[in-house]
Amino acid sequence: MNKIRSVLRVIFVVIIIFLIQFIFLPYRNIYLGDLIQRVTYDDGYEVSELSKEQMKTDLDYMLDCITSTTYYSDDMREVFGYTVEDKREHYYDLLDECENNGDFYILLSLILSECGSPHAGMTYCNASSYTGANTFNADILNLMPNNGGIGDGWYNYLSEYASEYYKRYYESDLSPVYVFCHYGSDYVSTIQQGLDYCCIIEINGSSPDEFINSHDFTFLMQYDFIENSLFRNYLYFLRNPASESSEEVEITVKYTDGTLETITCYYDFWETERYVLAEQYIGEVGYGFDVNEGTEAISEDEYIIEYEEETDTVYIKLPSFEYIDGETLKESISEYADSDNIIMDVRENPGGYVGFWENYVYPALYVAPLENTCNSYIEIGDFYMNIFYGFRVTCSDYDSIETLKASQLPISVNSSNKWYHLTQTQEAIGEYTGLNHDRDIAILTDSITCSCADDFVNYFKTSNLATIYGTNTCGEGTSITFAQWRLPESKLIFSCGYGIILNDEGKSSSIYGTSPDVYVPVDIDLFQQSRVSRDNGLSLYSIESMSQYDSVFIKAYNDIVNE
Repeated sequence: MNKIRSVLRVIFVVIIIFLIQFIFLPYRNIYLGDLIQRVTYDDGYEVSELSKEQMKTDLDYMLDCITSTTYYSDDMREVFGYTVEDKREHYYDLLDECENNGDFYILLSLILSECGSPHAGMTYCNASSYTGANTFNADILNLMPNNGGIGDGWYNYLSEYASEYYKRYYESDLSPVYVFCHYGSDYVSTIQQGLDYCCIIEINGSSPDEFINSHDFTFLMQYDFIENSLFRNYLYFLRNPASESSEEVEITVKYTDGTLETITCYYDFWETERYVLAEQYIGEVGYGFDVNEGTEAISEDEYIIEYEEETDTVYIKLPSFEYIDGETLKESISEYADSDNIIMDVRENPGGYVGFWENYVYPALYVAPLENTCNSYIEIGDFYMNIFYGFRVTCSDYDSIETLKASQLPISVNSSNKWYHLTQTQEAIGEYTGLNHDRDIAILTDSITCSCADDFVNYFKTSNLATIYGTNTCGEGTSITFAQWRLPESKLIFSCGYGIILNDEGKSSSIYGTSPDVYVPVDIDLFQQSRVSRDNGLSLYSIESMSQYDSVFIKAYNDIVNE
């Protein structure tokens, strides 16, 4: 009897703790999850090799999660020609080829890369990433014991796996791979590889997108709405075959002087992606290719403002909405708030802090309060893991929450579950230092522009405050767009899209992004010439140089200055 009373007392105390957590936590900075992590952290956690049965359990869990929570499967099939579910058997075949946990991690990364979502991916393995996540349902993960220890355990495993691979194959001064970055509608290389800013014309005698459609890469799959073709952010090829199964590939490239050359290289999914993993976890091989790599690369905490007095035009380069000093940026933009022509460049801007542009960019340009309401829709389905915490988060972050039937949604979905409709009003804080007057504002976008950078583009477009130039963004701005899940066997954490976020045309933001008002393809010949001139001392981000080499800037500049 005493033992029963003791158990009941423990249960009663636990219930009281959770009630306190639910009632008071939204207003405090102390989290029960943080306490659990501090108490249970185990820096000796070791990852054991998974069996094929355990791998399949995790693989099916991820696929079921993606297909049951990703509302845009019909849009994906319409644009990509497939859904993740359509490729389940292909993933099973690749699972049979996995030799260890590292290979399995690569396979999971591949699946998430094919969701078309900039927020989908494996959570970087270390303690801070595992315990500091900021997603819709991150709280429930932080209530799981030894989160940080598991993250560090996987980090140690993958670092050792990648290091052994790197040392075994690639102890040389020459990079073992050719790296091509998708820029505009082309794949371009760097001079560091001895290819002198060449771009790919053909792969095996056909267009690059045909090769991409039939081969696997772990870089994000996207759609080029100008060329109407699929593309990956990067393509990696081996310089030399790694095994008998390595596929020989003939790549035709064009150099800046117009000459063509055919390069023989090799495609080998596992070997190439192990190299990519080495880039992430051992840091010995760099991070691939930045199109601005070289003498004037922009770091994420910098911004550039150029002013042309003759035409009263100001150019503002915003590479990020996360690391920049917001107050300093606001003061700098405010100095040019009365300019007749303003060009804001958010190409290659992956987003950052929610609210950044509302608080530091918009108020520097306008005096009227920001008025914009975002709507998002979240399915209450099998993988909605934390209704308890979800209510707490949504009630604190949103103006309203209502429950809808699937038939009441603004688009049709393959779901019989109910959905939450979340309403959020965007508001700017601080002093408005800008002006209201008739002026021309242009915003430059590309396929990397995403998250709250896409939110920025979407607001200025739908509010008729700017004309958008370039290509479709990568999307997923305007509201909550992703959540995280823990795989049952490996304990790895991954994120993927979860909410219905619609763009200004009523289509999936994850697949379509925000479309520009004026489509402007990148002139790859001008791009290549600009890099050669950059190496000879040209400033890439002066209005003078962009007026010569940047086709998107040229179109926007001519339109707003000569209008």
